[in-house]
Amino acid sequence: MAMNWFLGAIIGLLIYGFGLSIYRLWFHPLSKYPGPRLAALTRWYVAWYIYRGVFYRHVRDLHNQYGDVVRTGPDLIHFNSPATMVDIYGAQANVLKTDEFQVLNIAGSSTIFSAVKKNVHAFKRRTLLPLFNDRSLQPYSDRILRYIERYTSLLGQGTNLSNTSKGNWGPPIRLGEETFCLLYDITSDIALGQSLEMLTSPDWRFVPSLMLRISRRSGMGIAQPLLCKLGIGALMFVTSFAQMRSLVTHILHHVERRLSSSGTFTQKEMVSPMATAQDKNGFKYTTGDIASEITLLIFAGADTTASAMTNAYAYLLHHPSILSRLTDEIRSTFANVDEIRTGSKLTSCHLLYACLDETLRLMPVAANGSFRRVQRGGTKVGGDLIPAGTDISVSAYSLHRKASLFPSPDDFIPDRWLPGSENAVGRNGVPSDPHAFVPFSMGPRGCIGMKLSRMTMSIMLARVVFLYDLRWAPGPRCCHLKKPGQRCDELNKAYLFAHANEVKAQLRPRQT
Repeated sequence: MAMNWFLGAIIGLLIYGFGLSIYRLWFHPLSKYPGPRLAALTRWYVAWYIYRGVFYRHVRDLHNQYGDVVRTGPDLIHFNSPATMVDIYGAQANVLKTDEFQVLNIAGSSTIFSAVKKNVHAFKRRTLLPLFNDRSLQPYSDRILRYIERYTSLLGQGTNLSNTSKGNWGPPIRLGEETFCLLYDITSDIALGQSLEMLTSPDWRFVPSLMLRISRRSGMGIAQPLLCKLGIGALMFVTSFAQMRSLVTHILHHVERRLSSSGTFTQKEMVSPMATAQDKNGFKYTTGDIASEITLLIFAGADTTASAMTNAYAYLLHHPSILSRLTDEIRSTFANVDEIRTGSKLTSCHLLYACLDETLRLMPVAANGSFRRVQRGGTKVGGDLIPAGTDISVSAYSLHRKASLFPSPDDFIPDRWLPGSENAVGRNGVPSDPHAFVPFSMGPRGCIGMKLSRMTMSIMLARVVFLYDLRWAPGPRCCHLKKPGQRCDELNKAYLFAHANEVKAQLRPRQT
């Protein structure tokens, strides 16, 4: 009897699976859209490519094969045009973040990144946005400079600073690792009021690798809800629980001490506005909410900026003539390194910002795109009415590498951003469509730390090339690891965010 019941259950599941497959392939409302048949059958298709870290590349390949609208899951469509950016991520879009973003909740508390309800997210954004406007950035700049000075000093160790006439190159340096440590020091200081001191202490150096695992698990969990429902996501993360607990506990204890102190709050840390914020319904942040928000802000701010900066190093090292031009621009603009700070001199360095923009074009931090779920009544995207319950997205990586928007889309050409250049895009180096370049996304869910990130990267890169000459370290590097026909930047992985491949370089003090 038991065997008959078991056999019946198996047969029932097979019939259900067969019927569901037939429905998804030929009768589903999205069946009219082109895409791989396997993708139409299951969300495990997306989860597998995200697990491998190559979904961003695969989406672009699918667009090249099928066009600007591709079905990448049973209920998932990717679009690839600037106009659809507005339709999906604009303030008037009839969409919400998918419920699966709650995988990013920390200790049960939602964050500005994981909040699904618009009113909850709006309250969090109103609370934090004043910390990232132009007026607030200036107090941050002096603190950022202190860490960048420490960073450039550490990079110079072993370069024989006392005898530059010999032109000695220093030992190989893992620029990516040191850059991640710098950015985690900066973001923890700004967000928490206390740095993790990763540049000078090994205690928290596990954090970037921990966050990489979180990014992978979260990206997969958002793509395939069953990962969390079946507990598979937790199993993937079981070896990291202790590290995550220690980090969150450290942040929570500091927040508790800060909230219990008798000192007056200032706007110099992000704990302050959250501690006093209250919406019209009386909602306030709890201590746990603040700790969760701070943890996410540190992770998102440091990881994305550090990856972008590491990629900038890689592109410049691959293009020594551009690196030489950038070096000349910085050294001819500033008389000494202390002059390199926010201000008109820095903003006059057009090639500097062009290099950063070109890096973000080629490898945007949210390369996979961010899913949005269509709400009741459907929504128009690119002229098509998309039914409720559909997840929709635009991959910034695919959009930025569209030849009709950016000629020679796979080439590192900073001049495309320079007014008057023969390679300039649009008019005066500005894309004719403002939504063609969206490295920080757009709309009410766009990155609130965009200005802070660009300020940090510009000062950092300018100071490094002012002080040092750079070259690849001897031995194997990305060019030796790639497969035939593969570009070096395709070695990057992208999960929740893009993660740069390590850059091993040598530095020497400037010779002139």
